Formats: sequence, C-alpha cells, structure tokens
Amino acid sequence: MRRTAALCNDAIVEWDEEHGWHAHGDPTEGAIALAAAGIALESQTLRDTYPRLATEPFTTAARMMGTTHRTPQGGSLTAIKGAYERVAALDISRHPPLEDAAHALGEDGFRVLAIASDGDGSGVRVLGAVVLEDPLRQDAAAAVAACHAAGVRLILATGDQLATARTIGRQTGLLDDGRSVLASEVGDFSRLDGVSVVARASHDQKEALVKALRARGEVVAMTGDGVHDATALLAADVGVAVGPAATDVRG
Repeated sequence: MRRTAALCNDAIVEWDEEHGWHAHGDPTEGAIALAAAGIALESQTLRDTYPRLATEPFTTAARMMGTTHRTPQGGSLTAIKGAYERVAALDISRHPPLEDAAHALGEDGFRVLAIASDGDGSGVRVLGAVVLEDPLRQDAAAAVAACHAAGVRLILATGDQLATARTIGRQTGLLDDGRSVLASEVGDFSRLDGVSVVARASHDQKEALVKALRARGEVVAMTGDGVHDATALLAADVGVAVGPAATDVRG
C-alpha cells in the first residue's frame, strides 16, 4: 500500500548532512513520501521502476488524485489516493472494518486518506488508508475565544470530512453556544445563522460562502494558503494569504 501511496505523489524526498531526511512539496504528500522512504521506497527509485505515464491531478471537486505507471512487467498500474469516502466508492467491494475505522479516526480529529489501485484495468481495489495528524496550535482555542469576545464571527471552511471538522470545531471552541456544522455537499448557504463550521468545502463552495455572507451585509475577511483558495480570497472584502507557501492573489 505504501508503494502505491508513494507513486501517487509529487513530493520529493532527499537526504543531506545538514537536514537529514526531508521532503519537498505538499506537507501531506511529503509525510507519505517520507514514510515510504523509511521502508526503502525512495522517491526517485520508484519513479525509475514505475515510470509515470499520466496524471489526474487532485481537485477539490473530485477530492482525489490518480497516476498511471508502467510496471516492470510491462503492464500498467493506476495509483489513487484521496478522501476516504470518494476513493472507497470506486471499489465495488465493501470494507466495513476499514470504513468503521476511518470514521472513528475522523471523529478523533485525524485526516484519513484512502489508497487504491487498478492494475491493467482490472478494477479499482482499496488497499488501505493513510492516517495523518495535523495537531492544532496550542493557542488556537484562545484565539477563537478572543475573536468571539471582540464580536468577530468565525467560520471554519475546510475540506476535511464532517467528523474531523466537527472535532476541530469542538476543540477550538467554534461549536460552543449551540453553533452548528454544515456539510457543504448540501450546497445551500441561504441559512447561515449559527453555522460556525463548513465541512468538505471545495474552492467553489468557499467562494459561494463568502459571497453569501457579503450578500447578508457582512464584512468578510477570508484567510487561505493554497491556490484553490484564490477565488474566495478575491471575493472577500479582505483576502489574507497566510503561510510560507501562500497564494499570491491580485484582483
């Protein structure tokens, strides 16, 4: 499974005397690539052994990525990783214990990605899941409390699954005082009173959320760090690009 996860990956793992083993690229992909390197599945060796023939890049709509490779035997292998429920839906088989574990881990605040493969067009088969921890900053709850005390309304719009988003909302205090979580698949932002967390939000839905809030007369500041946040940043009254690899957006 880790080989498939490492193939469906654009991060590069390197070693040098100053930094030791480290990864370049998306942090999630970097973590997967480092885990693969730990069992001798080094990035460049995999690329040489399984040359990439095609890439279906990750999108917030599909919530998955796919890469097709030539195998050493001359066949083809498609490697897939992405949101557990989206990838699992491609496999006609059911995996109840894995589904239950993925849901339970999401409830505990972990990010869960499914890993699947399709060899020579034989059909998609789920191989397992990758579990990632993205711990909250120690001052996150205090920052939320300070904003609430100042009369600033906060809404977390995240691509995480509903269970994970709900847990983060509870841990930060976003869901105190009866505030609620909205699953963005509903696609209805006409009733936002009391909503503090929006789960499984795509870039289009983040933009729609910003526009819906502004249509209600709210002054909206949007923070984001990835290229998929660009349209929502531009739609807000104030767009704040954060992080060392933040999106550079100009209206």
